[in-house]
Amino acid sequence: DLSQQSHNKWDDLHQAWDKFEDMGQKPQDVNTQISNLEQNNQSKW
Repeated sequence: DLSQQSHNKWDDLHQAWDKFEDMGQKPQDVNTQISNLEQNNQSKW
């Protein structure tokens, strides 16, 4: 199921984001990936 795979990747990115925030870091590549996902998934959220 493609939508489930996409959702799992979204969750994985959020988990990674949380870990970076815990370290006080927000790497630009992660920020860009999340921004792209937000644009691609606006209809879901």
